[in-house]
Amino acid sequence: MANDLIVMTWNVENLFRPDGTDTSAAETYAAKLTYLAGLISGTGADVVALQEIGSPQAAQDLQATLGGAWQAVVSSHLDDRGIRVAVFARHPLTARHGRQTRLPLLRSQLRAFRTRRHGGRGFGSRPA
Repeated sequence: MANDLIVMTWNVENLFRPDGTDTSAAETYAAKLTYLAGLISGTGADVVALQEIGSPQAAQDLQATLGGAWQAVVSSHLDDRGIRVAVFARHPLTARHGRQTRLPLLRSQLRAFRTRRHGGRGFGSRPA
């Protein structure tokens, strides 16, 4: 277990920093940061991929709330709502630039994966 790498992914549901004019929103935001940090720390995860980060500043706020040696990389690619993804890690992160390679995945392999992963129903399938 000492050499295990624990990876977690989580949709934090619109983690946007409030504008500062709404005291209630600021309190809710602070409580959400505390909750997220406590849960992430409690899992023992080494790497956490987060979805729906509203801004780099919101990611910095979460990083500060986590404390310790957490590193964060926030995507510069945001969707039309201004939402992006981020990766947090307890260990140093290094950026790798270069060519990305996609692994070929045949339809038959994808179908087999979907069947094994979801009890024979596949993604998006409705139970019979």
